[in-house]
Amino acid sequence: MTANPLHATVSLKAVLFSPEGRVLLVHDDDDGAWEFPGGRLDTGERPVDGLRREVREETGLDQAVDVDGPVHTDAWTNSAGQGRFAVAYRCDATETAVELSHEHDDFRWLAPADAADRLNGEARLALERAREAREVESR
Repeated sequence: MTANPLHATVSLKAVLFSPEGRVLLVHDDDDGAWEFPGGRLDTGERPVDGLRREVREETGLDQAVDVDGPVHTDAWTNSAGQGRFAVAYRCDATETAVELSHEHDDFRWLAPADAADRLNGEARLALERAREAREVESR
C-alpha cells in the first residue's frame, strides 16, 4: 500500500502531426510556454473523448484529428501542492487550419527538431516517443 498516494487532475495532450510530419505547438499566453494542445479530463469522460474535446476547443480541429495510442505519461505535484497526471497521445491531422481559443496567443506547425527545442524535458520525451511510434506505423 502506498503511504502517500497521488490525488491528481488528469491532463491529456495531443502530439499532433500534420500530413507533412510537422508538429503542432500552441503558446500559452499565461506562462509563456510552448506546449501540445490538450487539457483536463472531465469527470466521467472517456480519455480519447476528452482529448478530442480539448483539441477541438483549443485549435478548432475536430474531425481532422485521428487519435492513436498513448506514448508518454508523467506524474508530479505542482508548486501549489496539487497532483497532476498527464497522458500524451500520438495523433495525426488531415487538416492544418488552426483557430486558436482564448487560452493561447500563438501556434506553430514545426519540424519535430524545432518543436523539441521549444518544449520542456517531459514534453520533449513525449515528442520523441510519438515520432518513434509514427515511424514504426509507417513501415
